[in-house]
Amino acid sequence: MEKLYVFGTGNAQAVHCYNTCFALKDEDEFFMVDAGGGNGILKILEEMNVDLSHIHHIFVTHEHTDHILGIVWMIRMIAAAMKKDAYRGQLQIYCHPDLTETISTLCRLTLQGKFYNMIGERIFLVPVEDGEKAFLAHHANVIVAIVPGELRYEDADGNKVVAAVSSGFVEMINNRAKLFCLSVERPEEIDIRRAQEAKEHAEEQLRQKQSIQEYHMNQLALARAMTRLRVTKNL
Repeated sequence: MEKLYVFGTGNAQAVHCYNTCFALKDEDEFFMVDAGGGNGILKILEEMNVDLSHIHHIFVTHEHTDHILGIVWMIRMIAAAMKKDAYRGQLQIYCHPDLTETISTLCRLTLQGKFYNMIGERIFLVPVEDGEKAFLAHHANVIVAIVPGELRYEDADGNKVVAAVSSGFVEMINNRAKLFCLSVERPEEIDIRRAQEAKEHAEEQLRQKQSIQEYHMNQLALARAMTRLRVTKNL
């Protein structure tokens, strides 16, 4: 059964309680959300018997100091443990795309090179978009609906794959993911000119007077076109 560990509540000027951050425990693993405003998080983790070696996923909600500065200390301590072979696997830190650069810069300016260089090697800053869903291994089985959007995954050889997907649903059962949707397109399979024309057509239709059904159909068409353009931006 999952357990909630509340490491602190408060705000950026909290004195008698620690800044807001918490973790969900599933068996021996912790999924941590934020890390507070400094190295006080390390004392709290010790007092609550939370072993750093069992934290492999951290989500940073936003860039306010009372949520982000403790991340630097988490990276520093986990990188040190990695250097001593006291930490197995990788650390994944999820945050908004703009925040990855902020965290990287803070670490570059404050950490020793041997620790900072672990970012990109065994510590990864993973950008996530608004509304994005991520599935982690060894968690509860789930089936969820999906809308047109961007699919990202890592194959068995460690290669990162990106694709544009249509509406459908995804099933995650016993650590196996199955995707059911009308279309899946890799960047090299997408006709950029047609995608741009489809985007412009959908935008024009949305500016016209239309029925509720037509409105939703054009919204879907616009979402699909924008997704197809987005996944081709690195071509």
